[in-house]
Amino acid sequence: MTNALHKEILELISEYLAKNPQQRFGQALFNLSINQFEENNNENFKLRDIYGDKDFEILERIKRRIDLINSQKMNDEKSN
Repeated sequence: MTNALHKEILELISEYLAKNPQQRFGQALFNLSINQFEENNNENFKLRDIYGDKDFEILERIKRRIDLINSQKMNDEKSN
């Protein structure tokens, strides 16, 4: 099961980077909510430790973020 999750995570990252070639790999990790800053950290921008995050949690964050990005693009296209 874990290998399937790893493969899906990697495929989503790869697809995202293919659609957004101007972004660096590190930017993609943040934009897909893989890496995150701690909440309520008063502008210190300290990274949240994701060591204990389960693969399915990371996968769900990526999917939610991609859905949000796609809905924002659709809204932008409707506005123009």
